[in-house]
Amino acid sequence: MKPNILLLVLMLGLVAPVAVYAQQTTKPVKVEVVPLNKREEPRRMYLYELEDSVILLDNVLLTNPSTDQLTRIPIENIKAIKYWNGKAVSIGAGTGAAVGFIIGLAIASKSDRGDSGGGSGGVNDIGMSFPDFSGLAPFASAFGGSLVGCVIGLGTASIKIPINGNISQYRSKKARLEKFLVK
Repeated sequence: MKPNILLLVLMLGLVAPVAVYAQQTTKPVKVEVVPLNKREEPRRMYLYELEDSVILLDNVLLTNPSTDQLTRIPIENIKAIKYWNGKAVSIGAGTGAAVGFIIGLAIASKSDRGDSGGGSGGVNDIGMSFPDFSGLAPFASAFGGSLVGCVIGLGTASIKIPINGNISQYRSKKARLEKFLVK
């Protein structure tokens, strides 16, 4: 039982940094402004200010920009604002690894008790012997779990905030957009 506790402590040591990383503040991210006019290209820029009827953006990070330097996009020309949540992939991988590790640990402990027919290796139907790999089960499961978690994280990493040129819809989403302002 003591090796299982040691493995559990190791697993928590692997997952804890991911949880801490997920709670840290990050550097400013670019948002993608999707125009209502389909002939215009979306713009990936830093968000500087949210006014009542326009947003102010720029391609580069500026320390103290004047409003004259910034690109002004009227709300009625915006279909949506998208951003990339890179933390979703890290959180998915960490969570998947933890769940996979626990499942692998359960498989390995069942194998060690002899319930599945061979905690110390065995002999197959044609008489060939094979080694016991049950000690690797938690790590193999953690690897598989992290891959599944990454894929799930990638699916949830791109977030779209619909505006549809509607000022009242923009105002209702304004608080959500404020966390992307360059400060």
